[in-house]
Amino acid sequence: MIWLRVVTLILLSLGAWQSFKAMGTPVRFAGRRYYRQADGSYRRWYGGRAYRPDEIGL
Repeated sequence: MIWLRVVTLILLSLGAWQSFKAMGTPVRFAGRRYYRQADGSYRRWYGGRAYRPDEIGL
């Protein structure tokens, strides 16, 4: 059963890495990174509230 835990951990790590890479190139403003969303808003890497482009200096 240890092998099942190891495989699960590897697959979870792979999924997290793919999600991270899919975020794209961040926009930097005031030392913080914002990622563009499909609706045109920007968010931090952990989610949080949506920012309009004019709020982050674009």
